[in-house]
Amino acid sequence: MPKKISAMIIAPVLSLGLVGTLGGGVAWAHGGHGGRGSVAHGDTNMGGGNAGEGDPIVHGGHIESGVEAHGGMNGGSGTNVEGGATAPNTNFKGGGSKGHGRSKGKKAGPVVLTGSVTCTVHGKIAFKPALVSGGMVSATVTVTGLLNRCTSLRQGKVKFNNGHLSALMGTVAANDCAVVSSGVAPALSGGSIMWTPPSKVAPSSSISTPPGTGSVVTSGGKSVIQISYSGGSVASGSFSNTGGLSVKVTSTQDSTQISGRCTTGLTNVAFSGTVTL
Repeated sequence: MPKKISAMIIAPVLSLGLVGTLGGGVAWAHGGHGGRGSVAHGDTNMGGGNAGEGDPIVHGGHIESGVEAHGGMNGGSGTNVEGGATAPNTNFKGGGSKGHGRSKGKKAGPVVLTGSVTCTVHGKIAFKPALVSGGMVSATVTVTGLLNRCTSLRQGKVKFNNGHLSALMGTVAANDCAVVSSGVAPALSGGSIMWTPPSKVAPSSSISTPPGTGSVVTSGGKSVIQISYSGGSVASGSFSNTGGLSVKVTSTQDSTQISGRCTTGLTNVAFSGTVTL
C-alpha cells in the first residue's frame, strides 16, 4: 500500500484513540463520567459505573482511615474525590462539625454537714382542727419555721445561709385550748430542714422529738407560753444525730391574747426561740 494512503488511514485511528484516552483522563481527574462511568481513587468506583467498557478501575487500593474530600457532588453522578489513600485523620473540608476542648465533668452534689449547729428560729404551731374551749376531738399539730443566725455557717468551702423547717408533726388527744398550757407538748416526727443553698448543702431529714413541755412563763415583762423539747434526733442528712436535738421557743403573743382567740378557734400560735441540732 502506498505510504501516503497508509498515513491517511492510521492518522484518524490514532486521533480517535487519543481523544478516548483524554476523555478517560478527565473522568479520572474529576470523578464525573468517563465514557460510561467514572474512576475513583479509593476502594470503590465513586462514579457509579464502568470506565469505558471494562471493569471498575481502582487506583490506590485500601484507604487507611478516611478520604479527604474537597467539595460536594460534581456535575456527574459520582463524588468529586481528588485524593486516594490519605493520612489516618479524616479531613472533610466541605462540612461537618469539629469538637474542641474537653468535656466538663459532672458537678458535685450537696455536701452533708456534720457536727452541731444552733440557730435562731421563728415560726408557728398550727392546729387542725382549731383549738376551742372544751374541744374533745383529736387535732393534728404541725410545726414550721425559719432558722437563721446560725453558728458554724461554714464548713470547709461550703457556706449555708439559713434553713426552712417543715412538716414536723404530732397529735393532741383533744382540741381543747387548755392543751397549750397543760405542761405537756406532744411528740413530733417527720420534719425536715432544707438548708440554703440546697444545691450545696444536704437537708436534715426525719427529725423527731419525744414529748416536750408547755407552760405559761413570764418573759420580757409579759406572760407567754413556753414550749421546750430535748433529746430529739435527726435521722439523716446534715447535722444528723441521735438525742442531740433541742428546742426552746416562746409565743410572740401573751397568754391572755391566745386564750381570747379560743372563743372563735385557735388555728396557730406564732413563736420565736432557738433550736440546736
